[in-house]
Amino acid sequence: MQRNPVGDRDWPGSARLATDCALLFGAATLLGDWEAGSLTPLRSLLWSALSAVDLLILLPPQVTAGPGWLAVRTLASRTP
Repeated sequence: MQRNPVGDRDWPGSARLATDCALLFGAATLLGDWEAGSLTPLRSLLWSALSAVDLLILLPPQVTAGPGWLAVRTLASRTP
C-alpha cells in the first residue's frame, strides 16, 4: 500500500507568524528612528536588512515525510 507524503500542517501558520513578526519589527524600528529624527537612507537600509535577517532566523523549516524518507527544506538548503 502506497501512502502519500505528509507535511507539517502547522507550517503555513508558523511561516505567516514569522513573516508578521519580521514586518512588525521592521516597521517599529523604521517608525521609531523616523520619530527620533535620525532616519537616513543608510539607516533605513540597515533596518530593512536586519528585518530580513529576523525573518531568516524565525522562519521554521518545512518538513515532509513519507514511507522510509524524510525531507527538510529551509531557505538555505534542501535535504532529501
